[in-house]
Amino acid sequence: MNKESVIMHQIMAALSQKGCFVLRTNSGVYFDSNGNRIRVGFPGLSDLVGFRPDGKFFALEIKTPTGRPSKEQLKFIEFCHSKGVVAGIANSIESAVEIVLEE
Repeated sequence: MNKESVIMHQIMAALSQKGCFVLRTNSGVYFDSNGNRIRVGFPGLSDLVGFRPDGKFFALEIKTPTGRPSKEQLKFIEFCHSKGVVAGIANSIESAVEIVLEE
């Protein structure tokens, strides 16, 4: 597992322990066994989405401490904010909990 995946799994576990419902999303282009191109999600879709214990929806982009979000990821987070959704970029358990639960 790469470092971002490790951080993401740690965040998923921590948020779940705090009563959140967390889903991993996949976005990108993949190929099936026949070589057909399959697009999943859309550019910028956050890595994790879910619901806080109070039912409010959240979206988290996960990065390593040195990772940088793409323009599409920033645009999606901005869109979420415009709709009242809790959203942000997390690079640790602490930053994820702060974004999701300490609004």
